[in-house]
Amino acid sequence: MNRPLIVRSLRKSNLGWFLQTRTSVGEAAGRERAININKEVMAVWFGDLGTHQSEFLVHTSYLSGFGLPDRRPVEVVSDTRTIRLQGGRKNWRLAGDAVRGRYYDVRQGDLLFMDYAPYEQHLSWVVVRRGADGPCIPGEPDLYNALTHQLGDAKESMWTIEGAGAEAMREALVDFFPAVRDYFYLSETNQRPDLTRPEDPDSRSDHGRPSAYKDLSMAIGDPSPVSRRTGTSETTFQRSSLVRKAVLIRSGGRCENRECSGMPRDTTRSGQPILEVDHILDLGLGGPDHPENAIALCPNCHAMKTRGSRSDHWREEFLAIAKAAHSHALQQ
Repeated sequence: MNRPLIVRSLRKSNLGWFLQTRTSVGEAAGRERAININKEVMAVWFGDLGTHQSEFLVHTSYLSGFGLPDRRPVEVVSDTRTIRLQGGRKNWRLAGDAVRGRYYDVRQGDLLFMDYAPYEQHLSWVVVRRGADGPCIPGEPDLYNALTHQLGDAKESMWTIEGAGAEAMREALVDFFPAVRDYFYLSETNQRPDLTRPEDPDSRSDHGRPSAYKDLSMAIGDPSPVSRRTGTSETTFQRSSLVRKAVLIRSGGRCENRECSGMPRDTTRSGQPILEVDHILDLGLGGPDHPENAIALCPNCHAMKTRGSRSDHWREEFLAIAKAAHSHALQQ
């Protein structure tokens, strides 16, 4: 893996990101709860942005608070969000609360670590608190001090860490927060599955071979409804990044709708086909987070299924396609 790791030291103006989830912090600066992302960071993640694109759809994962101040968080929340260009075209913003969780207490000087995996289009983050003037997990200040030493210049507020340094930080974060392992280690390497056409099996890489789908399916297990936590204003789901990865491998880089009228000729900025993995039976209605209930669709077919007048028809059709494709892939 050689993805860069973006680190930000939270400043007073940043603390508004976490205002809703802090219960004992006295700062009142700002009301903004979204994460602001510098254009320099966007260039690292997406390359030359030019002037033609003003938003990106990304999958996100993060820890849902700390439960109790003296215990390590175990719940990972995953959702899909949009990164939008702000007025003046100087900065970008990730929509939605940065961190949810009743006991999540973040203060000035704490460190925010952001990891973006281009192939999975997956953005994840975790915060390490210094614990100088607020609650923290036993051992967290030691981790903070060690990471701060690796970062170097204390005058900086943002760092782009690459190579061995980034890997060392990831390992330290995973050791301290075991729950982040799945989303900070989306791939064992930074190589992407080779999403070539199904009729060209010889051109697949090892990551795109049929057995890769079998391995992922075994790791995912049998389909079961996704557990959900319902509050007064939100419902969140724990989703497996393995499901999305498996479905993309199964698709061979093509829309799985048999009646697709044509995928976009363009590719993503990472050179991959423009595909979206859709849960056919909505998770909110008890649909399982499993490849049998997920399908890779081009943007047009996805919109047709979610917003079209025949969405019920397509839901039934796509469910049959997904189940047949899953069974076929396991037999290869």
